[in-house]
Amino acid sequence: MSDPYITALAATVNDMFADGINDPSADQIAHHYFGPDKYIPRSLIEDVRSRLGNIRNALADDGHLTCPLSETYYRRFRNGKKITGTDDAVLCLATGRAKKQVGILRIVETAVNSDLIWASWHQLQLRQGAGKTRRSAEDVMTAIRRELIPMTAGHGLLAETRELAGLEQPDLFSQEIPQLPE
Repeated sequence: MSDPYITALAATVNDMFADGINDPSADQIAHHYFGPDKYIPRSLIEDVRSRLGNIRNALADDGHLTCPLSETYYRRFRNGKKITGTDDAVLCLATGRAKKQVGILRIVETAVNSDLIWASWHQLQLRQGAGKTRRSAEDVMTAIRRELIPMTAGHGLLAETRELAGLEQPDLFSQEIPQLPE
């Protein structure tokens, strides 16, 4: 069961996408949702900001490809400054302890800089996922070797992980993938 508030906020962002706003901030989303002529207290904007991850998930369910944006994106790059490489793109992402997510970027063909930011986001996500998967697989194998868990249970965990990661689909991982520009 989905949260009706998240669903409504996602519908608002979807409307903003339709209006050509492919990088709405939490402030913009709140004003669009509650009404552009209304005073929106910071607490409501912060409430919307805190739900951006859930909003992104709802948008993904509708087929939108998005990533989280940091304040740096809005201050440095939103109004036309060119992103020259992955270092600039990573600055735009809401990653790390001190960088809050303050907006959402939807990748579209016509949006300046969106492809590099989005690709950098997923590159980071894939690296983190691969590292966590490798570490957990090593832990499971160690537990099996030390006879801390039954071999069948360990193999079941690894088989489920392989299936969830799509490792049963060799075509997915054997395709030629273009490198990101440095």
